[in-house]
Amino acid sequence: MLRLTNISLFLVIIILTNSCCDCKKTKTEEKQLITPIVGQMSWDTWKEKAEWKDYNADSYIINKDRIKIIENLIKRNNINFILVAGNWCSDSEREIPKFFKLIQEANINMDKIILYGVDREKKEPTGETIQYNIEKVPTLIILKNSEEIGRIVEFPVISWDEDLLTILEGIK
Repeated sequence: MLRLTNISLFLVIIILTNSCCDCKKTKTEEKQLITPIVGQMSWDTWKEKAEWKDYNADSYIINKDRIKIIENLIKRNNINFILVAGNWCSDSEREIPKFFKLIQEANINMDKIILYGVDREKKEPTGETIQYNIEKVPTLIILKNSEEIGRIVEFPVISWDEDLLTILEGIK
């Protein structure tokens, strides 16, 4: 009887392990099937084409004190952004909506952001992003007077608002 119980338990573990592996494999395969959207576009166009489930980042709570400081630093220092992302990338899908939520709450004009979609090789048709040596997506490049002053690669260390504020406070 004990042997039969051990065999049953073993079979249940194998079945659960295989079903979890199949689930991960399926999600990876699903991402591979997504056609990359490439080139420069607006956030609104991205949302029309990216085929993501959510664009609102409702769970991302932005510190209200930080947001005012960020807003003032961006406007006072003529800050612009280059954002390189992949609609096929789970990091981009998770993080990019948080960045745009931050930008909207800081009352930053969308004209200050250039958004590029890239393929899995991190390329887009114009070749504009080559100069930024993009290795991972998403990559946010922060510019002052067209000069890079910092970047956030894949995801922030702490949060979008705190990491961005740290970069902006380092402006000379």
